[in-house]
Amino acid sequence: MKSTLKPLLILSTLIFFSSEAAVAASYATYGLGVGNKLAHGAANTITGIAEVPKSMLMETNDKGLGYGLTTGLLTGITYGVGRSLAGVADLGTFFIPAKPLVSPGYAWQDYRTQQTRFQPNWK
Repeated sequence: MKSTLKPLLILSTLIFFSSEAAVAASYATYGLGVGNKLAHGAANTITGIAEVPKSMLMETNDKGLGYGLTTGLLTGITYGVGRSLAGVADLGTFFIPAKPLVSPGYAWQDYRTQQTRFQPNWK
């Protein structure tokens, strides 16, 4: 019985590690890599507050000062909390391949032209 168990154990070990190697090789091409996801998570956790002036500026430019100071403030607070929570999620799961949760990747990217968007599903 011991002689039939050893080849089975070797075969199952090879199958397990070959699938792990395939996943590790494709991780860099799927979504963010480990280092990038960790950097995005740290930056987004800390700079979520930058969404407040960004949203206020964009709403003021689009619809006027009154709208920017009221709706822009509330939108910025909401987006800031969302960006910070997405950063915490990226920090906690940086070793799992996933698409980014927030677009643009950092709060300061496309600061005047692109409003923050959150992905509908976490893939």
